[in-house]
Amino acid sequence: MIKLFALRRFFLSLSFVLLVAAAGAQGSFPTLSNLSPRVKWRKIETQHFRVIYPEGFGKQGQRMANTLEHIYAPVSSSLGRQPLKRTPIILQNHHSVANGFVTLGPRRSEFYTSTPQNANLLGNNDWLDMLAIHEFRHVVQYDRSRTGLTGFLYYFLGEFTQNAVASGTVPSWFWEGDAVNVETALTTSGRGRIPHFSRGFRANLLELGEFNYSKQYLRSYKTFIPNHYVLGYHLNGYMREQYGTKAMERVVERTWDIPIIPFAHSFAMELETSKKMPQLYKDMMKDLKTQWSAELSKESFTNFRQLNKVGKKVYTNYEYPQFLDDGTILALKSGLGDIEKFVAIDPATGQEKKVFVPGRINNSGMLSVKGGTLVWSEFQFDPRWSVNTYSVIKTYNTATKNYKTLTHKTRLSGASLSPDRSVIAAVETPTDYSCNLVLINAFNGERLRAFAADPGSFYAMPAWTDSGSHIILLQVNKGKKRMIRVDATTGAMEELLPYSNEHLTAPFVSDSVVYYSSALTGVDNVYALDLASGKRFRVTSSKYGAYNPAVSPDGKVLVYSDYGVLGGDIVQIDLDRNEWEPIEDVQITHEPLFAKAMQEEGKTDLLASVPDSTYFEDRYRKKFLNVHSWGPFWAGDFNSLELGIYSQNVLSTSNLFLGYQFDIDGNGKGIFQYSFQGLYPIIDLITTYGVRRENIPYTDTLDVAQVDRHRWNELNVKVGPRIPWNLTSSKYSTAIVVSNYVGFTSVSNYTSSRLGEGRYFGNLNNGNLLQNEFRFQFSNFIKASQRDVKPRWGQLILLEQYGTPYGGDFDAGLTAVRGQLYFPGIGKHHSLNFLVGYQGRKLKLSENEFWFNNRMPYPRGYSASIYENFTVIRSNYELPLIYPDLRLGPFAYIQRIKANLFYDFGYGQTDVINRDTNLTWQQEKYYESLGADLTFDFNVMRALPQLELGVRFIYVPELSSTQFEFLIGNIGF
Repeated sequence: MIKLFALRRFFLSLSFVLLVAAAGAQGSFPTLSNLSPRVKWRKIETQHFRVIYPEGFGKQGQRMANTLEHIYAPVSSSLGRQPLKRTPIILQNHHSVANGFVTLGPRRSEFYTSTPQNANLLGNNDWLDMLAIHEFRHVVQYDRSRTGLTGFLYYFLGEFTQNAVASGTVPSWFWEGDAVNVETALTTSGRGRIPHFSRGFRANLLELGEFNYSKQYLRSYKTFIPNHYVLGYHLNGYMREQYGTKAMERVVERTWDIPIIPFAHSFAMELETSKKMPQLYKDMMKDLKTQWSAELSKESFTNFRQLNKVGKKVYTNYEYPQFLDDGTILALKSGLGDIEKFVAIDPATGQEKKVFVPGRINNSGMLSVKGGTLVWSEFQFDPRWSVNTYSVIKTYNTATKNYKTLTHKTRLSGASLSPDRSVIAAVETPTDYSCNLVLINAFNGERLRAFAADPGSFYAMPAWTDSGSHIILLQVNKGKKRMIRVDATTGAMEELLPYSNEHLTAPFVSDSVVYYSSALTGVDNVYALDLASGKRFRVTSSKYGAYNPAVSPDGKVLVYSDYGVLGGDIVQIDLDRNEWEPIEDVQITHEPLFAKAMQEEGKTDLLASVPDSTYFEDRYRKKFLNVHSWGPFWAGDFNSLELGIYSQNVLSTSNLFLGYQFDIDGNGKGIFQYSFQGLYPIIDLITTYGVRRENIPYTDTLDVAQVDRHRWNELNVKVGPRIPWNLTSSKYSTAIVVSNYVGFTSVSNYTSSRLGEGRYFGNLNNGNLLQNEFRFQFSNFIKASQRDVKPRWGQLILLEQYGTPYGGDFDAGLTAVRGQLYFPGIGKHHSLNFLVGYQGRKLKLSENEFWFNNRMPYPRGYSASIYENFTVIRSNYELPLIYPDLRLGPFAYIQRIKANLFYDFGYGQTDVINRDTNLTWQQEKYYESLGADLTFDFNVMRALPQLELGVRFIYVPELSSTQFEFLIGNIGF
């Protein structure tokens, strides 16, 4: 009996994994990320990699081929698995976003090759080198997951299921934290060596105490919690330090061997360490608090005056302070409750006012202001090709309110305005991975001159000298960084600080002194370099980090951003050289974390000895068929189960599904769905064929048990173009999607249990329907903070038109237009929003009539009906009620409780007379309902995806009735 019970539980658990893991695998006509067909692709095939890159990027293709083969064994070592299958690595050099990822379905990695200006992400590493180590570690992780039952599921169902089971059973903090550990251990830089990376984690622990494991991992709307990269770096490092480099390998192997056990990872951790996951986390936090508290006790901290006086009740970050002409200080403000905006702070009173809300900032880790003009970089998007983006320079004058996009289709960042406000220095990263210091006209964007960096090196964070004759720059090369001075006229270069492993950021020049931030002691602080004497000094001693120094125009005051548990504050100290500490007297008080674990990797400077072999290059030909998954999967709406094969090529231009689908009503159909996205218009095609069944109650009886059973064969073909346009250019995300599909539907062998064969019933009959479907969607939403329940401003307009202009056996038509409008509510994160819609339907009361599906939502509490004309208004007032951060054991963690008050109105009207059939349909009805929703944002089983569930109360005045509904909201990350 025990064996039988265990066997039943095993198969139930396996069924659950199969169904949940594959949920959402197939969606209708996805939009893939790709490049214009004008881009021609090349490839290099090595023993373990297929490096794919655009023409003209061959030099970096060769370098990455050498680098990846060089790191192949060392990066794989501590997980005990070397991927045997050749890995596609796509070098995307037209993207100005600095990023990279590894995914399955299909298996590949993509490197976005534009080097970031923000040194707190990059450190002193070469960008492509760091991507190679970090992303290839993810490849190793995925390959390592192909073991035990997870491996069986891969061979049985393909990559979709492997991805879902592998990432769903091992926490996200392992995946990213392990990769950060490896990137830190195998290079001379890496995020683990950058204090900025861990500052929030450290401040929270020492100031607020230890959060429970659920809050620390799953995060919070109440408190700023660093992401799972940070938690994962510390947990993985602690495991390595306490239990050895191979300990985590054994933990994840046990988890992936039998992933069907709830909390499998925690049980595997207990087997390895004798402690479940929450206890291991507590032990780590206790040890870190002891170490960090001891380090702080050795320091005396700078006395400063905080300038931003608006009381902080929630995490709010003030960064990049710069002086304006009137003596106020401009800074970038953001936080849990605030989108990014420029604010001006009065140093005397601490009051602040909003200056300007920028668009999608390409964060350079700095800001430049001269007088009343500020300059910065923003991303600019190609309307069609999502992997083709730009970084452009924008300016704003605080006196004239003049906002200008100074450059177009450029790749410029780190913008710095000259003292006379006539020239902007910026760093250019062309698509060939070179780097230039570029000077442009600050009034019209004209390119004046450019100075190329040495091959293989990269410029960052330019800052003008007081005279405007020179530019101070940071230069990164081969894992080290130096500070240089460049003549703005000739490009002549002078070294100010030699190459070293020291993490330097954000230089600012005043009165022949360069102020900058450095992580020399293990905490970021402001330092000074006297250009006359060459001597260096530490200027500040900060608890958690001091950044972006700037000096007042009179040279008497230094301001900077000092980090605390509620975010960065703009602070001020008097400039007194007698208080500065000579660099030779500075003591290293903060010990590096997990040094033992790093040493066990055995290759501290792995990238110092990369070979320089020349591999054969060839043209890369896109494949249309690349099958990666197969078997049964839940469709995206969870109402049907699919059985078939899924294909997508690695350059994301071809997406295909071929299989069979069963829905909850017992209907089945064969499906061929294909989307070709390698042209400007996307071409979508879907074909289905199957037997459909539907049971409809008799219309002339009150006995709902008497139904008419309908059965017919149905063939559907739909094909047409779709064009998505990204028009974002400001603080609003703006997009348009236009599509037009021509459809053919053939109904044959129609039978009715009541009416016989081939008989007309409602809108069902044998025949062919030729239809046209047109859809236009416009969306425009302002940036939202984490706490906003809905966008504070936004519009969504949707127009749909269905008709039969091509003839056929049926005549039909439907036009629907609706808009969703979002406005700020009374409270900061409240939302007042409306849905307003109209639908017109062609009704004739004839036997060749066809009714398209309803496209308009009805007032809540009512089911949809058929009308010739229907109008609806749905109004909502949504607001957050509380952020409880409530942990219900290991099973649930409630982050937020929200409410929504609503009132809905609808009006339907039909007035149709068919003199040929002597049929009349005249009807008019008003709809009205009101009520409230109570919803919960929460996590289950310590999983990172956030769920939304709730209940709805509805009152229908017409019927004096009340209803209750269960709400299932979104699933998001």
